Amino acid sequence: MTEKNFLSIDGILVPDMEQNNLKIYRKDIDVYVRMISGRLVCEKRGYYWLIEADFSDIATELLNRLDSVLFSKESHMITFLPSTGGTGLITSEFYLTSGPSPSLKRWMDELPEWSGLSYIFEEVRPHE
Repeated sequence: MTEKNFLSIDGILVPDMEQNNLKIYRKDIDVYVRMISGRLVCEKRGYYWLIEADFSDIATELLNRLDSVLFSKESHMITFLPSTGGTGLITSEFYLTSGPSPSLKRWMDELPEWSGLSYIFEEVRPHE
């Protein structure tokens, strides 16, 4: 089975994200204005990328490496495969806007296994 390497955070490759553990989508920046006539007008101002990643199922060593960079810097360079089809990777600057709320799942091989390790990243500069 080949590895599906389409997420890299600050140079740290996050291989083989499991199904439903990674969501990457565009978020539109729209402004709706109600005119005096009563008509609703939508002004499209662009979009930015949003990445939701659940790291509950990754190796402890990789999680430690990610943790060391995620909480040591304000912004992060992320390379990802967009959900718009195609195979071209995009690299952009992101902020970590929501960190994890971990909860103890169970003990495995003398180590704790955690769930709820979800992170949300929002792109710093929007696209027009």
